[in-house]
Amino acid sequence: MSANWSKPLNLHSVIAAIFALCVSPLAPGSHTAYAQTIGMSLPLIKRYQPVTSRMVTGAALAVADYKSTHPDVDLKVVNDGCDIDNAPAIATELADVQIITGVLCFRVAEILVRKLNENGDGQKNAVPVIALDTRNKLLNRLRTVENLPIFEVSLPSTGEAEAVVDAIFPRFRGKAFAVVDDGSVYGRNLADAVRLLGAQVGLRPVTIANFRPLQSTQRGLIRRLQRSGVEALFVAASADDVATIASSMRGIGVDWPLAMGELGALLPYVEDTSVLPKGLMTIAPAVPQSKAAFAERLKAMDIEPDPNVLKGYAMVQLAIATLEAQQAGQDIEQVETVLGKLDFTGTNAQGTQGRADYTAFQLLQWDGERLVPVSGN
Repeated sequence: MSANWSKPLNLHSVIAAIFALCVSPLAPGSHTAYAQTIGMSLPLIKRYQPVTSRMVTGAALAVADYKSTHPDVDLKVVNDGCDIDNAPAIATELADVQIITGVLCFRVAEILVRKLNENGDGQKNAVPVIALDTRNKLLNRLRTVENLPIFEVSLPSTGEAEAVVDAIFPRFRGKAFAVVDDGSVYGRNLADAVRLLGAQVGLRPVTIANFRPLQSTQRGLIRRLQRSGVEALFVAASADDVATIASSMRGIGVDWPLAMGELGALLPYVEDTSVLPKGLMTIAPAVPQSKAAFAERLKAMDIEPDPNVLKGYAMVQLAIATLEAQQAGQDIEQVETVLGKLDFTGTNAQGTQGRADYTAFQLLQWDGERLVPVSGN
């Protein structure tokens, strides 16, 4: 299997190739076999392809591993386009599955769980839906008020901002730095969060600003920041916009330390990576040390141990555990996965149950060709 993830993947080929692999000795433990189909609803379109193609790879590998103990378990992958208008048709397409996992867009997850459970009471013959990284507070109402079998796996709601302040801002120490955002909900929320958390530990930006996204140049932004005495820059925006900012900095002759949030995972897939400066910092979910052997296994298969591969694998692990708990008439509680232990038994900062947080972030830097972990962070 090729490790060249910059090219679009044929999903049927990916799944077929992985199912053809011999089952690994790291495969999950023995359970009673039963016929179940796991649905995976993802936006398999260009904007999301670098992320979702890896999730499909991880999910297909997990199902292949489970085949030794669950020979009748299958995977059905559909393209929801992250489009709520398309979601009812996706629900029809997934009418034959027993569980849906990995949904990245909460409104799509909401429509799926409503449609597939509209004739039930939320418990008997339920079709659970597991959302991933949406962090939507409506989850609590859907579960507790409407009694719908919806779950979520996500990083802690404050985890990204905390990681930026803990791992990136200290590297700006001694420099006048700016925090800028693209005006989107994501950008504004992240920029506000890092400013507030940074202020608590004495790391305050010299200026804040926003910019219009998806422009061909951001030289005006860079010149405004220059006049404010900026010497380092944190950007709460997409990888494409950060690449444009980097290109504008280079064009003006500015050599500031540059950093961004977790959307930096898409930096290797921007149109022109040559504009990205070495040392550009971002954060990404860390691979738990306890799962280092799994990461090495992926490398041996010529599969990059990308966090999204792990997410796809973990979503199948969670789906299997959820179905087994359902068969036993129990609620899902704790599941050990390649993302670490997922605990659904408690409440989090939003007061919601049915949500589990996973591993912490790690600091990455662009080395000129790829993102590499920074040791000692």
